[in-house]
Amino acid sequence: MNNTRLIGEVRGSRFPYFNSNTQQIEFKNRPVLIINCEKEYGPCDLTVLPISTIPRKQNIDLTYDVPIDVTTYNKLSLNRNCFCRTSKVSTVYSRELTASTMGNIKIEYPKLYNEIITKFKLFTDKIKP
Repeated sequence: MNNTRLIGEVRGSRFPYFNSNTQQIEFKNRPVLIINCEKEYGPCDLTVLPISTIPRKQNIDLTYDVPIDVTTYNKLSLNRNCFCRTSKVSTVYSRELTASTMGNIKIEYPKLYNEIITKFKLFTDKIKP
């Protein structure tokens, strides 16, 4: 499969998090938006943005967190309103993604995809050499 076809897809991926109850690093499946791929074919690293619910409103970054309302964006298989966290860029190995897609923001919701990419570029442009 051509990996560039993954760009714009939302898929599940294993992400580490700190469990304050057990005081240990654990893993959970979290939706991510794929925005780039290392190479066109074969297993590779993918650049992703996490899609998260943010229960504490004070943790929402109005500049970089793009809201995704499940009613408005109902073609995505998301259960709750959430945010695409454009300032939390990460890399995941392609084989760590779930096999099925939860939707394709780039195809189904191009305005939303453009907003996400614009905010991601705004974030990366602030990185100083």
